[in-house]
Amino acid sequence: MSLRKLGQVGESIAQNYLKQHNYTVITTNYRSRFGEIDIIAKEEDCYVFVEVKTRSSKRFGSPLEAVTFRKRQRLWLTAQDWVGKHNLGVEEPAFRFDVLSIIIGNDGLAAITHDKGVFGEVE
Repeated sequence: MSLRKLGQVGESIAQNYLKQHNYTVITTNYRSRFGEIDIIAKEEDCYVFVEVKTRSSKRFGSPLEAVTFRKRQRLWLTAQDWVGKHNLGVEEPAFRFDVLSIIIGNDGLAAITHDKGVFGEVE
């Protein structure tokens, strides 16, 4: 499976996972001049910016390890862009950044790890 196809499959799995866990998916693949957020969802009254990392193995480290400081900076700036465009302010619900790590084995089965609140404000 190509890396692009693997990523698409992972994002589809991630959306289904979030829906099964009572999240409302608001948008996918939100792009700004700073970068892209794979999924923006809502859990109760909290907006969740989700980075999806899909791999076929942990041979090169865990998917979570791939969310580098630079990637966190881009996610933070992109989230700020989205919040600004939707006029969400201090009185609005909370925000957090999650990473969904998905390992799709040779058997086609997916192992999902959901790390919640993996980082806050990035300087």
